[in-house]
Amino acid sequence: VRPGLPADAAKPGIQPGDVLLEIGGKEITDLAAFKSVPSSLGKGKVPTRLRRRDSDLLTVLDMSKKPKDTGGDELPKAWLGVDTQVMTEEAANAHGLKGVKGFRITQVLPTTEAEKAGLVVGDVLTALDGSPLNAYRLQDAEMLKRIVEGMTVGADASFVLKRGGEEKTVAVKLEATPQPASEAATGEN
Repeated sequence: VRPGLPADAAKPGIQPGDVLLEIGGKEITDLAAFKSVPSSLGKGKVPTRLRRRDSDLLTVLDMSKKPKDTGGDELPKAWLGVDTQVMTEEAANAHGLKGVKGFRITQVLPTTEAEKAGLVVGDVLTALDGSPLNAYRLQDAEMLKRIVEGMTVGADASFVLKRGGEEKTVAVKLEATPQPASEAATGEN
């Protein structure tokens, strides 16, 4: 499911994990049936039936619309490829990390440099390039994002982290911030 393309723009949009049952009146029974569909879709509105958990949903793919070209108004900023939460005093104490400040990783986004470098959910980032990450209040939630955005895309960022009671240093190559779905690049075959 590519951001900004018909499956994403449909209402309801098709999501990872959905099971496609029928596209354009053609039953999808196996991979071969799915692969044969794109050549027969045309450029109009295509009714689509899917299963999401216990629900049988109908949606319409509009194959005639092309995502608007925004021209990329903003320069790319550095991005880490993780979601985090601030290690508040209460959270640090509850995890046996009394006095530790920083950011606990709550999600490592797949196929990112952060994943390739070996960052995992539960790691607590305590320093970046030799400077401590003194986050301990909820107001500090955006601090790591702002620090990383001020760095250079493609640079190696050296993180000190706590994992399972041990301290480690991990270098992560910073990527460009991904475009929002509304600005996703498109291509045609």
